[in-house]
Amino acid sequence: MQSELNSYIAQYNKRQSASAERIRCIYKTKHSLILDLLISTNSISEFLDRIYYQNLIIQSDRKKMTELRSEAKNIAILKQKVEQEKKQLSKIINDMNRENSNIKQTISQNKSMIEKIQNDKRAYERSEKELKKQSDRLASIISRSTKNSAVVAGSGFILPIASGYRITSPYGWRVHPIFKTKSFHTGIDYASPSGTPIRASNSGKVIYSGWYGGYGKVVIIDHGNCTGQPTTTLYAHMSQQKVLAGQNVTKGQVIGLVGSTGYSTGPHCHFEVRINGKPQNPNNFL
Repeated sequence: MQSELNSYIAQYNKRQSASAERIRCIYKTKHSLILDLLISTNSISEFLDRIYYQNLIIQSDRKKMTELRSEAKNIAILKQKVEQEKKQLSKIINDMNRENSNIKQTISQNKSMIEKIQNDKRAYERSEKELKKQSDRLASIISRSTKNSAVVAGSGFILPIASGYRITSPYGWRVHPIFKTKSFHTGIDYASPSGTPIRASNSGKVIYSGWYGGYGKVVIIDHGNCTGQPTTTLYAHMSQQKVLAGQNVTKGQVIGLVGSTGYSTGPHCHFEVRINGKPQNPNNFL
């Protein structure tokens, strides 16, 4: 449209220049026109003919002036359209630049998120492998500690969290919601506010109280052969232990407080029941 406007303006300028020259010529001769015609003609008939043709020229001039005004209006309208198009084009360019900036920002954020997830995934997989090793080592530690156990406890077990508990991760195979990797969970996780009392699930003797790798602060209790085989319970991720190794405890006694130590994403009590040192489903005993 800009090229069309330029063409219109060029033509208009030419015609305007010609019209201006014609107007100047008319202005200079308008006072002597009739007198000149009378002097230069030899008869009334010739004079009338010249007046007739002169009127035709004037009508032509008027027509050209009308056309020139019309062209001027068209050029003004075209200019307005060109300006509107320029504004629209400028807005489109600004919108495109803004959208391009948003796309770049989104790509950058997604890239950072992907890198974070990949790093977190590797960290998660490392922690799961380490926990598996630590859990396997616990089996031999517990087996040695309970080999000559003289503990006598009842067969009934209670929940380690007295009330308001919520299971966030049950016993058994689980799939990570983001990474989609499978891992075996050796106990049950009960979500509870940090500082919530953790109680002994059964009477027995504390065989371990301290920090144990990814389990954080841990208490392990020997319950003797209350199930017909050497049985222990484990309570992990505590913020604080309330008992010491070698101490006898009774069912329901507070042995520690809920925390988020070790490999933990939030305060909870990780509870395990082990037979001959090997993890079992706690639901079978509660």
